[in-house]
Amino acid sequence: MFRPNLRGTLWKRLGSRDIFGKEAYSAPTSFRYAVVHLKEITQQTTVRADSSASRGAAEDAIANANILVPPDTNIKKGDKVEVHSVMIEVSSLEPRFNTRGRLDHYQLLGMIVS
Repeated sequence: MFRPNLRGTLWKRLGSRDIFGKEAYSAPTSFRYAVVHLKEITQQTTVRADSSASRGAAEDAIANANILVPPDTNIKKGDKVEVHSVMIEVSSLEPRFNTRGRLDHYQLLGMIVS
């Protein structure tokens, strides 16, 4: 059974933009969570835009997060959460069920943005 043992901060995406064209978010609220992993990986990317016979490559750092939240938490794709002083933008939310078929928790996957 899932038992969240930490507290984080949630910013809900409002679906509108501010005068500078940036996404608008609600006031921060608190939520409970448990961490599966917060990790940074490197991935090879091409250096040149055309990628024609140059064979040039660079390493690009990609950071992702996997955390668990209770089913009563109102989180959706595009919201931002702060866990362990790390800001994460939610990219997917998958339901996880217990052995009796009841919704136990959600698995939140996201990209670390700062």
